[in-house]
Amino acid sequence: MMIFLISLGTPSNVEANSFNELKENKARVQITKEKIIENEDYLSTSEDITDIKLDLLNVQVPYNAKDIDVKYIEKDDSVTAVILDKKTSEEIDRYTEQFEDEGIRNSAANNNLIWRTLFRTKTYKPAAVEVGVRVQIWSSGSFRQFNKIQDAWQRPGNSGKYTLKSTRTFNNNKLPATKISINASGIIEVATNENITGTWSISSLKKYGFSISAGSKKTYYARKHYNNDFIFSLY
Repeated sequence: MMIFLISLGTPSNVEANSFNELKENKARVQITKEKIIENEDYLSTSEDITDIKLDLLNVQVPYNAKDIDVKYIEKDDSVTAVILDKKTSEEIDRYTEQFEDEGIRNSAANNNLIWRTLFRTKTYKPAAVEVGVRVQIWSSGSFRQFNKIQDAWQRPGNSGKYTLKSTRTFNNNKLPATKISINASGIIEVATNENITGTWSISSLKKYGFSISAGSKKTYYARKHYNNDFIFSLY
């Protein structure tokens, strides 16, 4: 496994004059080892949206380029873009494109058909929610399209003591298409009590925006609703 940290600040080997010409909301991204992206300029497509490249696919992340850093993790069967808060360096989002056949990248494996599984792991402190989508892509020359969605799901994105309730995963697009938007909603539920301290304590969960309600036998339930879109495209 190879891990590359991309600072969205000034790269060391970019001439100062060239960098100074970049706009304030334009993020310079460079990978110096086993180049996945070389001197790629990430520019917010709107005030709070930035397109991030994986392998075949691009993902729309709901952040301004000037507010984030991107760390790429490359494995034999996947490429992951980890989105970090520029101010705190904390992970706030993670996008992975997983290849169906090891080593098959940027090309069709058989009969112009490619299978890919996409994951988004969104942090809702102290929990996280993973959304997964398995898609079939048809490719011919420079043209590609999504043929179908084989499956879509949600599950906890880390090992914390919480469960997901009332989950709903919905495709917003008609297929075939070159862009897909998956809406994921649900409730994060944590069972806690007054004896628990630290991250999963009642006071900490309140700070993270969870609502607290009393249960039975001195158990309290902390709940947080989420609703977001997982958007990815072929161009």
